[in-house]
Amino acid sequence: MPRLPRHPAILVYTTEQPDRYPPLLRRALPHARLLLCRSPADVLRKMPEAEVAFGYRIPPEAFRAAGRLRLVQATSAGVDGFLRAPLPPGVPLCRAVGVFEEPMAEYALAYLLAVSQGVPRALAQQAGRRWLPFVTQSLQGRLLGIAGYGAIGRVIGRRAAALGMRVWGLRRRGGWARGVERILGLRDLVAFLKPLDFLVIVLPLTPSTRGLIARRELK
Repeated sequence: MPRLPRHPAILVYTTEQPDRYPPLLRRALPHARLLLCRSPADVLRKMPEAEVAFGYRIPPEAFRAAGRLRLVQATSAGVDGFLRAPLPPGVPLCRAVGVFEEPMAEYALAYLLAVSQGVPRALAQQAGRRWLPFVTQSLQGRLLGIAGYGAIGRVIGRRAAALGMRVWGLRRRGGWARGVERILGLRDLVAFLKPLDFLVIVLPLTPSTRGLIARRELK
């Protein structure tokens, strides 16, 4: 990691909740100079001063003017948007770690339960002011595949196992992991997908994973 100056100039730009991060940054880095941006035009104007770029959906073209930049910190778990940006050579790109594991696990489990319990169907009937009984499914004993068995995938796996689901994981080289029946590598993608009842994809979006699982693989 690069050594930052004592009073770094931090460009701050997020398209969602723009007022959330400045107080946190001031508390953690009281000596930093924050370059707060409210629009892409602000980013383009202030990027030449920035030593750190902090945020989400920073306009890629702004990095062409990043003459002093030493670090890029994304506020997201994925950094695919930054991979398309012309980052200066040697500037580290960091993602948010230890932030999204629990929220993403709850998000995934909410959809698994909604699908298995027929929540969309029940809501549609409710909106139509009618009730036609239907049979729901239990997640108990069903096989969940988690493509991308990293920090987020592991928490999803633990939550699913607590509901009685069987769990398989997919990651680059396979191997072994506590709490799952099998961990397969990317070269075993077909064998991984074939027996699944449910699939959660939390792979990082990179040139090597884009299109990895598409209509052909899900037939």
